Amino acid sequence: MHWSACYIWVCLWGALLSIQSHAHEHPSELTTKYDSLKQVYRSASSVESRADALYALTRLYWRTSHDSVVRFAQESLTLSEAAGYTHGIANALNALSYVAERQGRYADALPMRQRSLAAYQAVGDKAGVAWCYHSLGSINNYQGNFDRALEYHFAAMRLREEIGDTRGLCWSLNNIADVYNSQHLPDDGLEYGLKSLTLSRSIGLQDSECSALVGIAISYKLRRDYDQALTYSEQALELSNIINDKRYADLALNNLGEIYALRGENDKALKFHFRALEIRESLGVRLYVAQSLVHIGGVYFAMQDYDNALRYGRKGLELAQEVGGRSEIKDACWILAAIYSAKKDFQSAWQYQQKFIALKDSLISIEMQKNIASLQSKLEREKQQRQIEMLKKETENQDLVRNSLIGGVVLVSLIALLVANGYRQKQRKNQALTALNQALAQERLIAQAERNAAQTANAFKSELLSIAAHDLKNPLQSIMGFAALIEEKNRGNPEVELMTNAITRASTRMLNLISGLLQSAAIESGKFELNKRDTSVSQLLELVVEQNHAQAEQKHQQFICDIEPNLFANIDAERMRDVFDNLISNAIKYSPTGKTIYVEMKRNTGIRRPGTDAINTLPSSDSCILISIRDEGQGLTDDDKKKLFGKFQRLSARPTSGESSTGLGLSIVKQLVELHGGRVWAESAGKDQGTTFFVELAAKKTSDSDSRYIQRASA
Repeated sequence: MHWSACYIWVCLWGALLSIQSHAHEHPSELTTKYDSLKQVYRSASSVESRADALYALTRLYWRTSHDSVVRFAQESLTLSEAAGYTHGIANALNALSYVAERQGRYADALPMRQRSLAAYQAVGDKAGVAWCYHSLGSINNYQGNFDRALEYHFAAMRLREEIGDTRGLCWSLNNIADVYNSQHLPDDGLEYGLKSLTLSRSIGLQDSECSALVGIAISYKLRRDYDQALTYSEQALELSNIINDKRYADLALNNLGEIYALRGENDKALKFHFRALEIRESLGVRLYVAQSLVHIGGVYFAMQDYDNALRYGRKGLELAQEVGGRSEIKDACWILAAIYSAKKDFQSAWQYQQKFIALKDSLISIEMQKNIASLQSKLEREKQQRQIEMLKKETENQDLVRNSLIGGVVLVSLIALLVANGYRQKQRKNQALTALNQALAQERLIAQAERNAAQTANAFKSELLSIAAHDLKNPLQSIMGFAALIEEKNRGNPEVELMTNAITRASTRMLNLISGLLQSAAIESGKFELNKRDTSVSQLLELVVEQNHAQAEQKHQQFICDIEPNLFANIDAERMRDVFDNLISNAIKYSPTGKTIYVEMKRNTGIRRPGTDAINTLPSSDSCILISIRDEGQGLTDDDKKKLFGKFQRLSARPTSGESSTGLGLSIVKQLVELHGGRVWAESAGKDQGTTFFVELAAKKTSDSDSRYIQRASA
């Protein structure tokens, strides 16, 4: 590159850094920077330098004028495409996609963002790739593709950690919090929001700090802690005014309007919603304008001002339909149905109610897993409560029997001393004892009836769950088949491939959940049969480790194995492979990138039992096999240990790369191991201290020829 071009490039990067450090300066200062960048553009000696200067101008107006961003980016794109300047094309598409995303035009933003990603990858710009992942995650979040959104945001976070991009890491944390809030998981949202707030303040990144404050307020709002939600929203509004950022002022105002509406303070809610509407109209974000109009209609409805409620509700619905905002259309239909019902126009109310129900049904599938988990948890609590009550009654009955026996001994002694009244007293006591025995017999019958009723109810629950899960498998498999067919017929279309991949991932996740439910229900019902044979457990464990190598390599993890050969047990190899696969895949899933997983198998010559530090040496060194799988992950808290093997239990640890989990794996592991007469437990020194899972099986002395089954089972 010519020396003058090098000089221009240095000047340009200095201007860019200055823009990022002073993105919210006084307008006169921005004018000075604009003039400086225009001078760089005019003096540039190459197309590449001019394109870069134009991109610097887009960054100057990034937060303040979308029209200016589009104008400079389009000019930069034209120059870059004509000159074949790939990095310039990536930057220009980045800017154009950003504006489309901010204006709610996701159908336009997505293909531009994908082109920008491909260009950044072609020139090896990791920071640019991370921002594209960041944006694709946000677009998928807006569209309700939450699993896909988390995948992109975690990928961006890992890349930013790799290149030391602390500023970008703040934004990744904010976006992950946003996705969790969108799924109504406020505890997770709050965790990542607070991390971003701390990091943003430590480096003085005020716009990220403002974004974190908005997200934290939303988390508290979802938790119904309205006082905290108001506090953080007011901080966000104050900071947005300091840095002169309309977007965050809009979000803070909208938050305040929603919170005051939830508190029933409708006058305040209306004031904040109108202020948010004014900003949204000035920014030209039509989707958010529609959202504000619907919110205002809802507040007027709560105030019983039905005419204004109807006017704003209709305007919100019309605009939402124009921009394709499905959630906003649904909310508008609900408001209009309620308004027409209050106005006694039941025909119109019914029409909007039907539209609302149709849209709600199409959006409700993301709640299915949470509802299943909630139902299962409720049934488990009821089962445990019945068992506690039955044990309490049995204990009372045993105390009554013991006391009766003591009373009998006393009675015999009294009869011996009171011979004169012996016959009469004996007759009276015998009658009392007979009555007591009859009462005890009746109590036992009642207790047995309650026990039978509990068992019947539990069996009915398991059977009902099994039938429901079984009936869901066929339509899910059809969905996966049609998704594969659509992908095959549209090979080369990135948008279709992205959507079909999302369908396949979501369907696979649901199918795994259903398969787990069916397996668990079969075990509980007693209809689950093991096909046990003498099997080389050593070869089986080695096979499972090998099958999980690819998954571990994706996260740059390694296995260190110490597996004693020729250890045999009488087991169902297929089911025990499920046990080992679940424990090893969990170690991968919950361990950070670059960690080590230790897999060991030994004869049990003296192991530490769970819950004690004592060493228990068994009579024979061949009596048991001990398998241990140790990770360097997030560890277990005391609360985690109590819930570890329960169904749908939510532990403190989270998958480190956004992987999904059904919440059934460890429960099924425990059931399968115990069906084999073995035991499973976990040990951890605490949070972030790693976890070791142990499986203990009865060993069997078996000749080498009996290893044939493991070879067939692994084929």
